[in-house]
Amino acid sequence: MDKWVAETIRRHSLEDKVIVIGKRNQASQFLPNFDAIVIPSRFEGMPFIVLESMLYKMPIICTPSVGIMDLVSQDTAFVSEGFSSEDISLQIVKFLQLRTNGNVLLNEMIQKNHTKLISQYSDANIEKIDNVYNKISV
Repeated sequence: MDKWVAETIRRHSLEDKVIVIGKRNQASQFLPNFDAIVIPSRFEGMPFIVLESMLYKMPIICTPSVGIMDLVSQDTAFVSEGFSSEDISLQIVKFLQLRTNGNVLLNEMIQKNHTKLISQYSDANIEKIDNVYNKISV
């Protein structure tokens, strides 16, 4: 684990709230255990994590980075204005407020993403994209 991450977790007394699992080949197996996915990236080529989040009907909190914005919008995700930690924090708070209130809007956002995934990304297309990605990432 990155020393900075470990130190930050310890400094903020978050050891009982944050679990660092490290690099995993099949990280998507953990998604059903999360309340939401936070993607603070500045750039994402083909953000499979967004597609996986849509599949598992998870709320997406993200930055307006290239790649991610090809898949989501302000109507389907909690998109920060910029890339600062303050910008992304505002979206996390917005998500938490909606979740706490059992807001219908949150459920609509999740369902829109899931419907988009099912209608636009068939298994065959995902497999083709995955094959290309695996070839270029070696």
